[in-house]
Amino acid sequence: CPEDISVVVNKFGCTYIADFEHPTATDNSGAEPTITNFFLNPGLALGVGVYNDVYTASDAVGNEASCIVKITVGTIQDPVLGTPSACDPLTNTYSQEITLLFNTIPEPGTININGQNFPYQGGVFFQTFILEGLPANGQPVDLAAYISDPTDCIFEVEDFISAPVPCGDVDGDGILDDDDNCSSIA
Repeated sequence: CPEDISVVVNKFGCTYIADFEHPTATDNSGAEPTITNFFLNPGLALGVGVYNDVYTASDAVGNEASCIVKITVGTIQDPVLGTPSACDPLTNTYSQEITLLFNTIPEPGTININGQNFPYQGGVFFQTFILEGLPANGQPVDLAAYISDPTDCIFEVEDFISAPVPCGDVDGDGILDDDDNCSSIA
């Protein structure tokens, strides 16, 4: 049997297309054994959950051997917001820490959060990422994250945070002053 498979899809409602090889069997009689299973087949679309299927090989004289194929499909859950950095008056940007919880342990890979790609390690339920260079404009910020394609099935939270107010040369006069939400810089 193939090793257990653990994957993460972007959100509930997304599916994982089962990608594994059917188990094979040989018989010492030289005849090809018959292999049966209940429902898991490569190419099957699976939603979030744990799937176990028993594959049984049997020969003409009634000998049997079985193995279990287990596929766990998890999802991104419960983003936790960290404290944002102070606004950088030279670039009018800030950084934001976000911790994502997965309801299954993912394999190592890459996650895209609001257009920024981050590597993530496998084997842990939660991971923290720092989004950098975000515009400080005082506007609501949506959260969009995806691990796997298709990207039409994206984990999203509208108005997840509010960006800090601008702190750079907002009025365009070339001087960082009180009109720009900044103190004068000498």
